[in-house]
Amino acid sequence: MDWKKVIGLLVVAGLVISAIVTFALKEPIKFKPFREEGISSMVPDWKGQRYCKKGWEGWTFKARFALFRVLWQKTAQPDLFLTQLLPSIKKPKYTFKLSLFGGGYYFVRKLEHGYEIVVIFKDHDKVFWVDLSTRSTFRKYKKVLDTFLINLKINGQKVSPRAVEEILKTDREISPLMMQDENIIIFLIAAVFVVIISVSLLFFKLSGRCPQMMDALLCSPMSTLWEKTPMRSTITTCCVCLKGNKIEVYVRGKLKFEFDLSDLNEEFYRKGKIKFGNYIIKINNFHRWFPYLPAQR
Repeated sequence: MDWKKVIGLLVVAGLVISAIVTFALKEPIKFKPFREEGISSMVPDWKGQRYCKKGWEGWTFKARFALFRVLWQKTAQPDLFLTQLLPSIKKPKYTFKLSLFGGGYYFVRKLEHGYEIVVIFKDHDKVFWVDLSTRSTFRKYKKVLDTFLINLKINGQKVSPRAVEEILKTDREISPLMMQDENIIIFLIAAVFVVIISVSLLFFKLSGRCPQMMDALLCSPMSTLWEKTPMRSTITTCCVCLKGNKIEVYVRGKLKFEFDLSDLNEEFYRKGKIKFGNYIIKINNFHRWFPYLPAQR
């Protein structure tokens, strides 16, 4: 193992992790057509279940990290009923007014883990409640609810262009600290690995530099210094210099080890490798040393 392999492993790890995260985050949510009592749109292709409670009817669609519901209720006084529903939305972080059919509201609420979106609106003698809750903070789950609203038709009537614009505008208004775009997360992960690799390269370059103003016959900067102990293994770089019949090893420009050529074994002459104690030194570009070494013993 040398420092170049360490950098190579970091590059491979960065590529593999980035690929896995990209696959997980960019996996598209599949949709399917929804038609019920004159209501039609697109809903997520999740496990669906009929809902009938306290006068509300509709459907729920459940996935691993999210729950999406489409509910409606007939009422003789839709304006009053809509007003009575407002207090049930506890502490919304964002509130948007919508020109959706007979008018309504778009609420976004921060949860302990994730977020919740609730949209309530009226149309003739019906009040609609559409919500989505997720344990994730990724914005792609918000698109489930937005896709449903934008494609919604009630008794053949489409959503107005003004309402579509209002729905799309919510994306620009919600803070990225509350909902993260998947592309930004992927970019940040890739950026972290770029920083780690860059810092590692800088560390190795500083550690493996040779001291200035020295009378060595030959120096090999960026050689590998490997320390192996029962508890840990660390790899850094060093500068190895040939000075007379001695070999000097410098780390960050300071002398760390010194050897006599007469004390080195055959492995040094063949591979440029020095083993002693818990340390292994591998000389960089060792072929350049051949003309300066005594005949192999």
